[in-house]
Amino acid sequence: MIAQFHISDHLYYADLSKPISIAIPLDFVGKQPNTYDVPYAQSRAYKDGTFVGDIRQGGSCNFETIELTPHCNGTHTECIGHITRDRIHIAETNFKRISTALLVTIKPIIANDHAHHYNYTLENRDLLITRVILESAVGKYNVNEFDSLIVRTLPNSDKKLSDNYDDVPAYFSLDAMEYILELGISNLLVDMPSIDRIYDDGLMMNHKTYWQVGEEREVNSNTAHKTVTEFIYAADSVADGYYLLDIQIPPFLSDAAPSTPLLYKLEKK
Repeated sequence: MIAQFHISDHLYYADLSKPISIAIPLDFVGKQPNTYDVPYAQSRAYKDGTFVGDIRQGGSCNFETIELTPHCNGTHTECIGHITRDRIHIAETNFKRISTALLVTIKPIIANDHAHHYNYTLENRDLLITRVILESAVGKYNVNEFDSLIVRTLPNSDKKLSDNYDDVPAYFSLDAMEYILELGISNLLVDMPSIDRIYDDGLMMNHKTYWQVGEEREVNSNTAHKTVTEFIYAADSVADGYYLLDIQIPPFLSDAAPSTPLLYKLEKK
């Protein structure tokens, strides 16, 4: 099925029969990505008396109980409720489930000379995504032709599918987040476990900047429609450029939920 779109006075088309998933498959019995050393996601056959939810164990059907922590066990989409006092749920957030997106690939830099870009004492080997790096990648494209931004970091090995982030991975500098704010991004997708430094004494500066939430942790109605998706994986075969983005999530009444971001390549007519 070929769909056509007018985007900023240009005509694009996308083949809706060819979705590209940038979600990390969650293997409940194998390797998984993980952060903060939380328990790994798991599934087990439900048991109740003589009933067992596993055909291999003599059950009539497969019937499993699943346990996971969405923020730490793989690809997930979160809403402003992640950082506010009021419990806002992703399923009730009026976010742009389908939007135009730009995928860019960037290489973070060592943070030695960039401590002023983040209000935290940086370690010598911290890796930062700065405003300059983002501007260089995004500046090749028309900022009026995308609502969402997908950031892929180098190196981009399939290690991201199962990495246990014991070390501090790359994260955005504050001026990079301010640039993303200026772009008017509705959905930010990243292949890191967090847009913030994962150990920052709970400052969560980048989350607060992105959603424009102050220290009182009040909901900002002007940014409540925005989302962040973390722990994606865009293989090298997925080229930089414009896509139609479809963020699929279950209707969880929670600040975050496992998600499947699907891309459809946009071609200009």
